Amino acid sequence: VSAPFLESCTVHRPSIIVGDLITGFTNPFHGFYKPLRIVQPFVEAFVGASLEPGTLLEVLGMNGTDAKNLVPADWVSAVMTRIVGDRSLHGRTYHITSTRPTPTGTLCRVFEGLAAEMAREVTAERAAGSARAAAFDPATLLRLFEDQMHVYRAYWSDDPRFDSTQCTAAVPDLPSPDLDEATIRRL
Repeated sequence: VSAPFLESCTVHRPSIIVGDLITGFTNPFHGFYKPLRIVQPFVEAFVGASLEPGTLLEVLGMNGTDAKNLVPADWVSAVMTRIVGDRSLHGRTYHITSTRPTPTGTLCRVFEGLAAEMAREVTAERAAGSARAAAFDPATLLRLFEDQMHVYRAYWSDDPRFDSTQCTAAVPDLPSPDLDEATIRRL
């Protein structure tokens, strides 16, 4: 069987895609965003049960030096557009990945900081009489939080290292952006 439209195959393999690098905008809230989605109701339900530093690392079974290969959506789009638009780059596999993965310790520090901010906002709302009281006792709430986060242990394990040689060679002027704490917070 001949398939002339499949004369060559170009494979684009991005790693974990997160929001826009500059604005932080994202449509889906899964994967990278899920821990915050789980933390938010925990904070709202019981403000007094704030997260101690390192709690997320412990719950997710990480040591803080594990790394996640996160890439912003706008960078992935720019790289793919350039490769698709240049026929000389077709017929290869491109790992559209970060050359400097983000340590999980950095992610957890940002997540824990955001959880603390959420707790302060909920406390202020309650002081103003605009939020309802906690519905769970602390032990139950912590157990529910750990149960929810346990599902993501495998997802948050150390990412493999990818050979991004083809991608770097194809778009040398578009290096993978570093995701520092300020950028992760924006995302």
